[in-house]
Amino acid sequence: MTVRQGYSALRLQGRDALASHPHPIRNSTVSICTFNICLQFSVTSAYESYTEIQMEIMRVERFLMLNLTRHYFDHITQLIPKLSKSCYVLRCIRPFMSLDALKSLHYSYCHSLITYGIIFGGNSSYSSHIFRLQNKAVRIITGSRPRDSCRELFKHLRILLLQSHYILSLLLFTVDNKNLFHINSEIHSINSRQNFHLHQPQANLTLHQKGAYYSGIKVFNNLPPNIRNLSCDVKDSNWN
Repeated sequence: MTVRQGYSALRLQGRDALASHPHPIRNSTVSICTFNICLQFSVTSAYESYTEIQMEIMRVERFLMLNLTRHYFDHITQLIPKLSKSCYVLRCIRPFMSLDALKSLHYSYCHSLITYGIIFGGNSSYSSHIFRLQNKAVRIITGSRPRDSCRELFKHLRILLLQSHYILSLLLFTVDNKNLFHINSEIHSINSRQNFHLHQPQANLTLHQKGAYYSGIKVFNNLPPNIRNLSCDVKDSNWN
């Protein structure tokens, strides 16, 4: 299915959904949001008609408070001041609180910001700025010096690094959506060593190769066989 065919199929699904809606929909409350990455076609009309409803076409670059343009750069730019404020709060209250309380605050004010939407841009080159702020927060919690190594500090606090969070989010996405993937034995009948690996489709665009679907396949196929086989039963594999 081409991009144009997929877009047309989505339009038909939207038309059918509106036609079967039990309540009338007013024109002023309905809009079409299009997320364009590198589409080779554009919608020429400013409005489209679905079941006698004129809906304005809106081209947006934000989704669920995430700015997905310019390789995650805009979202990271907005995230840096928030994490800097969180680090300042941790520094101010550290003399008055225990280590467990500081960890709880870290999960509330830093961890939640770092992990939100990480699956979309955790492999971006700009994510190194977020990793530096994560190291800064860990040093503040443990009272370490600014140039101390954080390797053992993360282990002591049992906090995952930014890169580890990204890998975990990819694995959770792959395990929770196994119906979206195929194994190599379903694509060809050749008996190879990678016969039970997830099939990795051919992709020429770097934007697609860095996406969650393509990266999830690469990470999942690199798991040890005993762990990869456990993913058939999510409860036993204890992914969550």
